[in-house]
Amino acid sequence: MCAPAEDDSNGSSSSNSSSNKEASSDNSSSGGNDTRSYKEQKAERDAEKSALLEALKMKLKAQLELAEASAGDPSAATDVAATAAQLRQWVDTASDKDYLLLHARVEAAAGRFAAALLALDKIVSPENEVPGPAAPEASQVKQKLLQALGWLHWKAYEEALSRVRFPGRLPPL
Repeated sequence: MCAPAEDDSNGSSSSNSSSNKEASSDNSSSGGNDTRSYKEQKAERDAEKSALLEALKMKLKAQLELAEASAGDPSAATDVAATAAQLRQWVDTASDKDYLLLHARVEAAAGRFAAALLALDKIVSPENEVPGPAAPEASQVKQKLLQALGWLHWKAYEEALSRVRFPGRLPPL
């Protein structure tokens, strides 16, 4: 027959603590196998961040096009400002060359033409670098800004300079 169970608080606590120690040692030994390495986690987080940045960039481009189409709509301007603020939490749009054109368009939409022109100058004529693929578009945006400011002589100069910088067709060799 079975012996009656005695109510011994010392015996039960010692058996519980020994089982807890075994469980914790099992978790620590298998914990390295269950968790992913730091490099894998970092790669996954970097992929998520780049996807988020790309989504915010596309959203901001779409909102800028809507704001330009519906000039004077205050709700479109606030949407652009809010999305630009979200993007700036993740990346410095004023210095990152991948976001300079977008930064210039946001600044121009907000009426800060000087900041937009500075950003466009960084794209069109970067120091010690060849202009990137966004440079011709940046030159066109710069011409529109100069015309909006009423600086037609500067616009004409920028048009002539863009024909030299970005020729439509190169002569044969």
